[in-house]
Amino acid sequence: MQKFIVLFALLLVCGGAYAGGFQIALQGQQQIGMAHAGTSVPLNAASLYYNPGAMGFLQGRKISFGINPVFADINFLQASTRLRSNNNFELVTPFSLYYTQRLGKSAQTQTSGFTFGVGVYTPFGSKLRYPDDWVGKFLVQNVGLTTIFTQPTISYTINDRIGLGLGFVFGWGNFAIQRAIPIYGQSGHGTAKLSASGIGFGFATGLYVEPWEDKLSVGLSYKSAARVNLNGKADFTVPQGAEILFPDSDFDMNVGLPDLFSAGVTYYFNGTKEGILPDKSNANFISIDVERAGWNIFKELKFEYADTIAGATELTLARNYQNTYRFSVGGQYVAGPKLSFRAGIYYDLAAAPDCCVTPDVPDTKRLVGTAGATFHASSKMQIDLSLLYGQGFERTTINEENNFEGTYTAKVFIPGIGLQYSF
Repeated sequence: MQKFIVLFALLLVCGGAYAGGFQIALQGQQQIGMAHAGTSVPLNAASLYYNPGAMGFLQGRKISFGINPVFADINFLQASTRLRSNNNFELVTPFSLYYTQRLGKSAQTQTSGFTFGVGVYTPFGSKLRYPDDWVGKFLVQNVGLTTIFTQPTISYTINDRIGLGLGFVFGWGNFAIQRAIPIYGQSGHGTAKLSASGIGFGFATGLYVEPWEDKLSVGLSYKSAARVNLNGKADFTVPQGAEILFPDSDFDMNVGLPDLFSAGVTYYFNGTKEGILPDKSNANFISIDVERAGWNIFKELKFEYADTIAGATELTLARNYQNTYRFSVGGQYVAGPKLSFRAGIYYDLAAAPDCCVTPDVPDTKRLVGTAGATFHASSKMQIDLSLLYGQGFERTTINEENNFEGTYTAKVFIPGIGLQYSF
């Protein structure tokens, strides 16, 4: 009976690395339009997230805001019974907010010196609801996750070709899950509701270099692993007589989040007659990114209960996740002084081994296509649009802990809109 408590932690760690379920990072509308290929091109204020070293090539002061409503669908089939189910997805709207500022008297034109920035963004979050009577109700009925990360960052450009950056990351998360318990009374089966919140810390650093000025740039970015301390409460509704086995209880646990290492290269075809800007926003280019997510940090989950739950006060479960890679190709075409277009595609691997796939985290390999556009409403204001569509490949697994067999497919559709103001 204890094993249901472990399910919520999987969702808490799934989002940061594009692995776990169908989670996709949504930071920066222009980078989204290029399939997240943002490590080796400054472009806009969201470079604070993609590569702190590239942030220093943004001139003046910039503030940007973006939002991305997520529409997702997960399909389940149990081959032995031929039972099917579709989740009832509830809309979530991840957002991002960035501010960057060149420091010094010549902030609008200088090519060396310091740049400060701060970002507030939601790297992952979801609301997922299955029908109450579906075959997997004893694993999950509904889940909800909200996270907010804050990242103050400083960048230093050595000259007009080399930049370094370092940021501090503070993350907060809140989570709730409900599932049925296979103990029956006159009113039906029991129910468990769990909620938890916690904080975590880490850092982000990056290097940006132009070995061939206005023709070729490369970028390296690293986001550290982090430990997240979670404090939660489990509330049980069970038939009379079973309360002694399932008392409401507090619990604590510590979860490891993976580190992320990204490498990218960008080739520029041409810019405007006035020349390519330091942030490359007026250049035509193609960019390639590879990101490794260190999911091997996620070996096990250990719960410590304040009370005895189903005969135990502690539970340790193996997870044995594997490192994953994401391969991205994207580019930009400048159609004129007021309009530019972007497109991209990426392929993402799955972190969860077959033993550990569950219907709340139906982790699959996935292929994702993106598109985007920017319209300059004025010399200071620009409007960014993005569109993302992804398809998860069919995956059939048997979860060893629960002996739960399932075939999963997933797809996601995410439009986005953002504003950036330069001053």
